Order: sequence, then C-alpha cells, then structure tokens
Amino acid sequence: MEETESPTGQAPIASFALNVIINPKDPRLDIVFVHGFNGHPERTWTDKTAEATSRTEPRSDEHQGRPSKFRKLKPGSKQISAISQDGPICWPRDLVPKVVPDARVLSYGYDAKIQRLFGPPVSTHTVYDISNDFSIALEAERRDEPERPMIFIAHSLGGIIVKDLLRRCGQSFNQNHLHIRPIFESTIGIIFFGTPHSGADPGGSLLHFGERVLKALGHSVNENVRASLLPTSDRLRELRDVFGLMARERRWKIHSFQEQYGFKALGGQKVVEDTSSYVNIPNLEIVEHINQDHSKMCRFSGVDDPEFKKVGAALRRMLPDITEKEIEPQVSAFARPSLTEEQKADILESLKFDQIDARVLTIEKAHSKTCRWLLLTQEYRDWTNPEKVFAYQGFLWMKGNPGTGKSTLMKFAYIEAKKNRKKNRFIFSFFFNARGAPLERSTTGMYRSLLVQILEQFPNQKCIFDSPELGTRIGPRQTWAVEPLKELLLQALLKLTGVSIVFFIDALDECDEDEIRDMIKFFENIGQEHPSIKLSIFFSSRHYPHITINFGLSLCLEEQDGHSNDIANYIQSELRIGKSNMAEGIREEVQNKACGVFMWVVLVVAILNKEYDNGNMHTLKQRLKDLPSDLYKLFEDIILRDDRNRHSMLLCVQWVLFAKTPLSPEQLYFAIRHGLESSPPEPWDQDEITQDTIKRFLLHSSKGLAEVTKSKQPSVQFIHESVREFFLKNTDLAKIWPEIDQRFEANSHEKLKHFCLSYSNYELEFFYSFGQNPTMPVAELDLLFPLLKYCVQNIIHHADMAENRGVDQLTFISCFDRSGWIRKNNIYEIHQVRQYTPMASLLYILAEADASHLIQHISSEETTSTPSCLRVENERYGCPFFASIATKSFKACNTFYDLMAPSQLGKALTLPEEAASLHHKRPNLALCRTFKFSKRKTFLEQAVEAGNEDLVSFFLRRDIHRSKAVDYDTTPLLHLAAQKGRAETLKFLLENSNGNPESKDANGMTPLMSAASGGHAHAVQALLDIAKFDPNMTDLMGRTAISHASQRNRSEVIEVLLKADKVDPNLADRRGKTPISYAAQSCSPEIIKAFLAADTVNPNLADRGGRTPLSYAAYNYSPEEIKPFLAADRVDPNLADKNGRTPLSWAAQDQSPEAIKAFLAADRVDPNLADKDGRTPLSWAALNSPEAIKAFLTADKVDPNLADKNGTTPLSWAAHQRYTPKTVKAFLTADRVDPNLADKDGRTPLSWAAQNSLETVTAFLAADRVDPNLADKNGTTPLLWAAYRRYSSETVKAFLTADKVDPNLADNNGETPLSWAIKKAPKPIANILLMSPKVGPNFKDHASRNSASIT
Repeated sequence: MEETESPTGQAPIASFALNVIINPKDPRLDIVFVHGFNGHPERTWTDKTAEATSRTEPRSDEHQGRPSKFRKLKPGSKQISAISQDGPICWPRDLVPKVVPDARVLSYGYDAKIQRLFGPPVSTHTVYDISNDFSIALEAERRDEPERPMIFIAHSLGGIIVKDLLRRCGQSFNQNHLHIRPIFESTIGIIFFGTPHSGADPGGSLLHFGERVLKALGHSVNENVRASLLPTSDRLRELRDVFGLMARERRWKIHSFQEQYGFKALGGQKVVEDTSSYVNIPNLEIVEHINQDHSKMCRFSGVDDPEFKKVGAALRRMLPDITEKEIEPQVSAFARPSLTEEQKADILESLKFDQIDARVLTIEKAHSKTCRWLLLTQEYRDWTNPEKVFAYQGFLWMKGNPGTGKSTLMKFAYIEAKKNRKKNRFIFSFFFNARGAPLERSTTGMYRSLLVQILEQFPNQKCIFDSPELGTRIGPRQTWAVEPLKELLLQALLKLTGVSIVFFIDALDECDEDEIRDMIKFFENIGQEHPSIKLSIFFSSRHYPHITINFGLSLCLEEQDGHSNDIANYIQSELRIGKSNMAEGIREEVQNKACGVFMWVVLVVAILNKEYDNGNMHTLKQRLKDLPSDLYKLFEDIILRDDRNRHSMLLCVQWVLFAKTPLSPEQLYFAIRHGLESSPPEPWDQDEITQDTIKRFLLHSSKGLAEVTKSKQPSVQFIHESVREFFLKNTDLAKIWPEIDQRFEANSHEKLKHFCLSYSNYELEFFYSFGQNPTMPVAELDLLFPLLKYCVQNIIHHADMAENRGVDQLTFISCFDRSGWIRKNNIYEIHQVRQYTPMASLLYILAEADASHLIQHISSEETTSTPSCLRVENERYGCPFFASIATKSFKACNTFYDLMAPSQLGKALTLPEEAASLHHKRPNLALCRTFKFSKRKTFLEQAVEAGNEDLVSFFLRRDIHRSKAVDYDTTPLLHLAAQKGRAETLKFLLENSNGNPESKDANGMTPLMSAASGGHAHAVQALLDIAKFDPNMTDLMGRTAISHASQRNRSEVIEVLLKADKVDPNLADRRGKTPISYAAQSCSPEIIKAFLAADTVNPNLADRGGRTPLSYAAYNYSPEEIKPFLAADRVDPNLADKNGRTPLSWAAQDQSPEAIKAFLAADRVDPNLADKDGRTPLSWAALNSPEAIKAFLTADKVDPNLADKNGTTPLSWAAHQRYTPKTVKAFLTADRVDPNLADKDGRTPLSWAAQNSLETVTAFLAADRVDPNLADKNGTTPLLWAAYRRYSSETVKAFLTADKVDPNLADNNGETPLSWAIKKAPKPIANILLMSPKVGPNFKDHASRNSASIT
C-alpha cells in the first residue's frame, strides 16, 4: 500500500486506504473525508501557503535537491524536508477539532488518477468499484460502534463515490450485505465541494488535446473514471435520482459548495458548472460559493479564513440533530411516552377482526394439475426478479373476467411463494370479499390484516405503535381510520428495509373503487418516495373498473394458454364419465362452451357427473347442450331445474344477500326454518341438530350456490361474487319466484324486518324458560337461540332499508314496542354505560342505529321550533344529535344536520369564506365514543371541549342566530378550548369570532396560561401563531404561561414557548421565582436543559429569598437536574441566598450523595463557602447520611475542620445528633479530620456525643486520635457530661472501660463524675462508678467530703 509522508510533519497517510486522522477518547460523531480525481486523502485538504516560511533545516534523504516539479510527477516520492506544526494547514486534522471537538475524523484514499506520466499504470476501477471497496473499509472501521452518527465531506468525484456508497448500503439487502446498512442509517449529512451531480468532464479540453499524445507515448488514461463523469452517463443520472429519493426519506442535511472561479487553461470556464454542482433538493440543501477555483476550494489557511467560516457554519448546522439524538437525548416536541408491552399487545389485538382470514381459507385449493403455468410466465418471472423491482415498482396486476379462477390462482401463487420463500423475503396476503363483513370488503380491513401479519412475523416492530399518529388512543377496542393505518404500515415497512416484503392482494373489484384508487396511490408513493423499501405486490381483479398505474406489469388471464390448459386438465381429471369417444367429445364441448370461465366449468362438471352417476350416459350430450354458456343463465338453470326447496331457497338468498352482517350457519339454519314453519322459536339442541346437519340443510336450501366459510367464526356466503351479482342485478327474478315483484331488495328487507319482529316479539320469560334461571349469561342464551341477538339488534336496520326503498314504515314506527325492545337490547349490550334507560326516545334509538331514513320520516312531521334531535334526554350522549355523532352514525348525523341547518341558521347567515348555502355542506362532525353529555354545559361548550371545529361552528352559528346578537362574546369558549387543548377549535374561534385571548378567568389565567399549564403544545402554538396578544401576561400570583408550563413539567410546551420571539423566559412571579426556578423545583432535567440551551435565559436570577435555580435543583435529590447547571458556563454555582447558603449547602442538607459528588466534581464550585452562621456545606451534611459525608471527605478541596460562628465543627454537629454513629465513624476514619477541636464553650465533639448516643461514644472512644479527657471551659469532661444524663448507665460503662479515660477528673467546682452521680444521678450510675477499680474510693470533693460521707 502506497504511503506518503504528511506535508504537516505528522504520521504518514496511506494514499489508498481509510485513515483515522483524529480519534478523541469518546467520539460521538464520525466525519469522513473523500477526495476527488487526482486527489489525495491529505494533500487535497491541505493549504501550503505558509510552507515557504515554515520549513525546518533540510534533511538528508534520497530525493534531497530534486526539483519540486519532478517530485510532483512521481506520487510515491517523499518530501524534501519536514514541515513544522505551524506551517501547512490540513483542516481535517487542524481545524475540524476546533469546530466539533468530539468528532472522530477519517479520510479515505483511492486511486483516481485520470492520467499518469510516470509510475504504475492508472487503476481500471470504476467509481462503483471504488465505492464498494470504500463500504467494506468503512464498515470494518466502524464495526465497534456502527450506529455512531456520520457526516461525509467530499470533493469532486468523491461526492459521486459517497452517493454510490449510500445507495449501495441503503439497498444492501439485495446483496445480502446487511452488515453495511448501518452506514446508510447512521448518515446525517453530506457536504459536497464541486461535485458533478449532473456529469462533468474533469480533464476538460486539455485532457482531450493531450489524450492521444499520452497514449502514443505509452501513458494510460483511466477511461472508466472519466466516462462515469460524462453528462451522458445513464448510471450517473440514475444515481442522482436514487440519491434524491434517499435524501428525502432520511432527511439528510446537505450543503453544496460551488467553485467561484474557473481555470485559465480552460478559458476561464469552471470545471463543474453551477448547474451541475448542486443536488436540487431545496428543502434539504443549502447551496453556497467558495471564492476559489475547483482545486483550491477545499483548502483553508486557518479558523479565521473567511471561506472556512462558511464550512464551519455548515458543519455546525448539521450538529443539532446529533446533540439531540446522540449526545444528550431529549424528548422531542409533542412526543408521548413509549407504550408498555401490554398496551402494544392491546393495540395489536384491536387490529384483528373475526373474518380476517376467512376468504383465503374458503377458496378451494387449486387442482393438482392447474395453475403452475403462472410461475413460468415472463411477467411473473420479471416480477420476482429483484433486479427489476425499480423498473416496475414491484407491481404485477392480473386481470380476468368473472369466474375465471383469479382467486384460485392468487391463492396458488401465495402458497407457492411461501413454500419457496427465500431468505429475507416475507410473504403476506389479503383477499377482498364483497360477500363478507364490512372489513372484508374495505381497505381498512386490508391494512389491519397486513399489519397484524407483519407484526406477528416481526414482534419487535410493535414500536411503531409509539407513532404520534396514534395520539393517545390505546386499547383492545380501538377504532381505526384509514390514514393512521397507512402511516403505521409505512412505518413498519421503513423498519423492514433490510428485507423484501411481498403482498398478494386479491379481488380489488370487490372493494369500493375510491378506496382502491387511494390504496394504489399509497403503494405507488411508497415505491417513488421510499426506494429503500423493497416491496412487491401482486394484484388481481376484473377488467372493470380500470385503474391506471404509472409502473407495473400486467397479465390478462384470458390471453394465457396456461389458463386454457388448466380448464382442460380440470375437465379431464374431474369429469368422471369414462374414456369413450362420446365422453371425450363431451369434454371437448365443455371446454369450448366454458369461454375461459372456470366457475362455469366447475358447476357444469358437477351437473354432468350427477347425471352420469344416475345412469343417464345417453342423455349427457343433450344435457350439456341444454346448459347455457352464460354464467348467469347457468345459475338460473340450476335454480329452475326442479321445483324443490323453492321457498327455502328464496329465504336463503334473501338472508345471505340482505343480512346486515353475514349469518353464521346455525343462524341461517334457524332463520330459514322459522320462516318456513312460522312456529315459536325453538332452542338449539346440538345433539340433535349437529353442524353436519346444518351444512347439509344449507347446501340443499341454496342448491349448492352458498357455502360456509373456513374461518374462526364461520359464516355463510355465496360460492362466488358472480352469484351475488346474479341475484342483485337480475331484473327478471320473477321467473324464478313469481311471488316477488320488481322491488326485490325493498320487499326482502320488509320481509326480514317482519321476521325479526316475529322472532323477537316473544317475552324474555319465553326464552329464559329454556334455561336454568332468568339471569343466564348472554353466551348461554346465544347457544340456545343463536338468531335472537341478530333479530333484536337489526329490526331497525331492515325497517330503515325498507323505508329507503319505498316501503312506508309509518305502521312500524307507530306500533314499535320501544320499552320491550330496550329490555331485550340491553341484555346484549355488555357495556352497562351504553345501555338505554327505559325512557329513551325512539329518535335517540334511531340515531344510534344510523337509521337515517326513519329519522327523515319522523322529523318531516315536526312543527316545534326546537328540533327533537336536540332535546336532552337522560341518556349517555344527551340528545339524539350527539348520539349519532358519538356512535359514528354518519348518515343519521347528516340527516339531522340537513334538517336543522336551514331552520336554525338561515341561508344567508355565513361566516367568512364559506358558501351561503351552508346547509348543503357536510362537515366533519365527530365525537369519540367515550364522550359523555353534561346537562350543566351548553351544546356549544361541549362542542368546544370535544375539540371539533365543525361542531363548534354549527352551534356557534345556532347560538348567534338564536340570540340575534352581533357581538356574541366567545371569550369563555377560548378559555374552555385552551383548557382542553383543542388547537383546531382555538384556531377557528380566533379566526371567526370576537373572543379576547388576553381575557383572564377568576384565577387570573389567560387562555395561553391554561393551555400551557395543561401541557397542550399544539394549542399553545395555535395561540402564538394567530392571536395578537402579550404572551407575558401574569396571573394573580405573577406567573406567566411559561412559568405554569415549568411548574407542571410541560416539556413540549416549554419547547414551543422558548422558540417564540415575544416570550420573556426571565419574568419572575411575586415571590421572585423565574420559570427556570420552577423547572428546577419540579425535578425536570429535560426542561432545565431546554432553558439552559436558550441564550435568552438568565440562569442566575434569584428569588426574593436569594435562591437561584441551581439552589432549588440542589434541594431536590436528583443529580440529573444539577449536572446541566454545572455544565453551563453561564451558571455561577457559588451564588448564595440571603442566608448565605450556596446550592451545595442545600444539596448537603438534602442527603443526596450523588448530587454532592456532582458539585464537588465541578472545578468552579467552592465547597468551603459558609453561610451567615458560618456553617459550611459539610456542616449541613453532618446532620444526615454517612454517604454524603464521605463524598465531602474524599474531595481534596474540602476543609473538614472549618467551624461555624460558635466554633462548632462538622464533626461536632454530627455528634450533636442522637442517632448518627455511622456519620461520626465516617468523620473519624478521615485522616484530615481533627476530632478534638472544641467550640467556643470548649466542648469537644465527644463531649456532645456523651449526652446523646452510646454507639456514637463508642465510636469516639475506639478512635486513637480522640482525647476522651478534654474538658470544656467549666472543666466538665465528656464522662462528667455522661454522668449528668439520667439514662446513661451504658454510656458511663463505655467510658470506664476505655483505657485512656480518667474518671477522677473534677470540674471547676471540684465535682467528679462520682460525686455528681452520688448527689444527683440515679443509683445505678453511682454504683457503676463506685464499682469501677479506676475510681478512687477515698477521693474527696471540694468540701473535703469522701464518698462515704457523701453517701
């Protein structure tokens, strides 16, 4: 490997390797330099303008004296002389550490010589080969910390290499090189110097002129490198496009520097023109000129070089994300705490639904000799080819006529894909089903199903539930809208960019067309905007409706020979009529009549097999001839072939077609039987009526046109969508059932309504009589009467549908047994809060049932001024209108709205920029299901609390209209919206009403204060953006909005307020406390960091008691609050309050060893500053924990013997306490502590301990340095102080057993411990002293009395 000596005199730099230039102890960022053509990993970035004046004495080497020009022609030669440190500037080494001190700096070198006169031949590697080698070297160097953030700095061709490196790493799953993907994911920014993004000719005209001469002389030119930079390079354009998509996806920060001057040799032209030297991503990229030409634009003379200041600023612009994400992680604005695993499991459960896999399970498995041709088609092979994913965006769309077997083919392809799945390729599916439940035929169900499959395959990806898109909604019964589901699916796919994902999505025509168009657009956007997601999708549908896609492969089923062969193979295998010539002729005729419709073949083969089994071989040909080739006509022939079961089939068809939800097999069984027999309901005896019996009955009743789904919750549906369409679209059903007229759907709903009434009209006692008691569980009632729940809950639905189709429901409405229905419905409502009261009105019930047509019927006859839908009842949602909104009964809601708008608002009453015919507008009136009506509040107040601006608009207009007041005051609504955090409602009120944002409530709170106190960041932002008011207004206590936010730990609000220009973060309340003081007092490290990061915040402002924010933080246990203060240069950590106490003093009192250690580790903290009483921080710590004391005593700068104004040392304070033996021991074990220092009264620490704790005395007496006989100014020794105490027998014993204690020392009055004990102390103490051999038995006191005379 070639090495060159550094022009700066440093260690040699390898020319063709990845070099680590700067490697700090704890690097938090990698900055990687990549030079351009004819460049070098060090010389490219080195300015030699100071070289002439900074050379040392020449040294002797083999090249000494060689002309400099000659040396430059030979890359491997060494420099003539060493360069001193203050000479040439290599800015990656010399300048970057001054801008980013914690960055590790690397420089990559490669052979990019376009031409060479001497030395080895030029490399034949392409840019793409170089980027491959670069990725391997970079991954190896970063393997210990692959997720460390990284910035690339590239010159010229180096920028192309960096872009291709990122492309290679971002798409690493194609080559199974997942280990290099962290390079892509860790990149946060790129700085380009003169990079030819749109192509450039690096050698220009000089290269073209000398190219042939050089070749003729035997010199070589790197054609690959040169060709890759030409504007016509397809791969360069492709790289530019892919890089743009990646940059947008990853939100990389990009800074493109352009050369200011051209080369004289090129006629003054620039090497890379301005039109080529920027990426053209305006929202991510900054473009700026460097006042140099192409080769000198990345060399700088020092930190004061005006051009380097531009580069330094660009680097710093990329640092905030690092600081926030990597160096000091912070909670981002508006983020909510991560969910628990239990909450995530609840959300995953809420995505599931009963029929989630019903359709795919019900589709019959493909015949063994069919479908395999699909895998061999060119379209399918291209679709599965990973190299062609970009070309087709991963789309394959198979289309075919009804009944051609598309779903069977899709299921076959899905099973084969799972069976032959390659590593890192995962397969998921969804099969739409128009005959199933609503979620089976909607994209909402599709997104939910795909998410469930992905998250069950990749459990760790449940972190997507922390997405802000979810808001705070969590729970197993969460309701889902399409947009949050799309966002979650996108997030899941983004986190799976290391693998390939395949979706099989069948029967798009069985879903709403608008939903499908939106879904196609969503998947197309993923392909265009997120190239790192490797997603392939196989769609299938009918030819109509036609939806255009911009990219993708298509496959028409009718045009495939394999499809025709499948039909032939199926007929040959399944038509079991022998091998005669006639049989073969019949098979051929079946093939011809089928016209490619597989469903027709399946039905006809079954008919012919039945005829053959009955011995009618001779009539087979005629039977086949009689069968119509049209699929619909075939259905009609099957039904009319015999007259059996005509009525049961009609009932079966009506139930399967028009039931609100698909019926279970047992429900349909009893529905048909009850409809035929008109007898009272019978309980289900499962021993007598088995599931097999039910299936045979349904097969017989449907004549084989209905089937039971294979799912966890089986239901009955038609065997194919074409069967359903036959009954729905056929206008001549009277030919089958003469008793029905043209209004088939209307009459069917009417019939089902009467059935539900008949079945459920029996009193509850009737149903309970078959159970053990009248309070049997609902599950047991369902088992006995499976159909009862459906009938009770869907009477109103069928009545509403009949009304919609023209069958008048006046009789139903007037005769409806409301109270009886309420009692039955409440049995099936498991949530008591959702049950109706006995007095619930019919209109309220209809509102929750979304019976819009019945509502229209009732409301059309109203004559009162107050609409019935606004009459408040004793129900959960108050009035019918709110009930319709909360239960998402949108048709009922729109009906109410249309009925009220003209009469309540008037056509002429409009707000700005809205149409006069307001009542034709369908607003988004939405409340959540958990909404609860309050009779104490107006409709408008509750609309504001709910945060629905459309609802607010509606009631605001209504109240203005009713009050007939032009100046209707909406100020109270502003306060209410702010308290509830309803940002959109605030915007609406501020833009469309006269509410005063500066108004105050009874506590002096403005709307901004209420929003800030409640932690509603979006509401705060809305007020700041729209309202013209003073954000620094104060409440009754003098607190501002930002003070309220600080006091309540509202970090996201603080972030918003600190960014607002008009907010003063230093305003103090009446007690002098600033917002940052509240943050310090409220234990909020994140908010403290936010304040300290703001230049406008003064962190040293003290309150009226002189306490600074750091003082409050010090008294709150948490070192995490203290460290940001101590790390901030602007904070003075020694500021004392009015009592002279410093922050460290407060921390010492607070028993927080970790906080104390944080203070003591800070150089600027003086730990010996005393308060007004002379007490040092250690003195305060002495009252508390031994751990706190040890923290002080182990710090060299702490003087442990400093006494207060009374001469009391820290050890003496510790001895004062009754229960502090461990604290005293901590002092006594420290060599620097003098345990004999006395206070102003002459009392030593032991003297004080003698009055308190035996264990403390024992600790003192065990210490060699303690003199136990030192007396105070009155001559009282520690033992004498112990004798004074009434209950100190054990303490006295401890003194007497200590060798150094003299028990006969007398005080200034001549009293010894014994004399004192005999006169004053309890007898046990005197006895202890008398019995001690150390106590003189014939002593005399100051009155010359001996012990006997005293006794």
